[in-house]
Amino acid sequence: MNQYLNYSDESLIEVYTTMMDYGGKASDEMLEAINARGGMDNMLSRVAQNSIVPNEIERITNEVYALSSKATDVELVKTLLSSDILSRQELDELIEAKFTQSQAIINDRSINSKTIVGSIAGIAGGSLIGGVLWALSIIFFKGIILYLIIPLYIICYFIIKLFTKQSRSNLVVFIATFIATVLAVLTGFFIMYLTQGYQF
Repeated sequence: MNQYLNYSDESLIEVYTTMMDYGGKASDEMLEAINARGGMDNMLSRVAQNSIVPNEIERITNEVYALSSKATDVELVKTLLSSDILSRQELDELIEAKFTQSQAIINDRSINSKTIVGSIAGIAGGSLIGGVLWALSIIFFKGIILYLIIPLYIICYFIIKLFTKQSRSNLVVFIATFIATVLAVLTGFFIMYLTQGYQF
């Protein structure tokens, strides 16, 4: 049974190229599989044709992202972009989808009053909740387990994200998460000192 008959055109071309590079010769099974698909030229043509639409989608996506800003209107972007590959409807739908994605990224990274206020509230909530959890972990494990700072960081991050509705791609959220984690550790130590007389 010819093992290459089930290969995709791309995979078959890749294996063929490897054989030629390292051995200077393709196996009979390989040549049989290539001939069954109409020859190497037909395979290369199909691969090139199949890559046209994905490449065009990537080009349009990159241009939409480059043109997007908080002040940009999607209808303006539509008038600036054209395609010889996609239909007008396909192009407009792609632009709308990518523009929405781009605006979401821009909004996530933007710093405004909601980001600042939410981060401050998140720091307060994260450091308090995280501090209690840190103190409980010390009691439970009868000592300090440093790697538990990682889940503590994650908890603080999600609390801050809950308040800001923004991710750690936002610089303020990233910094606030670090601050909340440090304060959570210190708060946990303070709780232990008050309740257990714990000395560090």
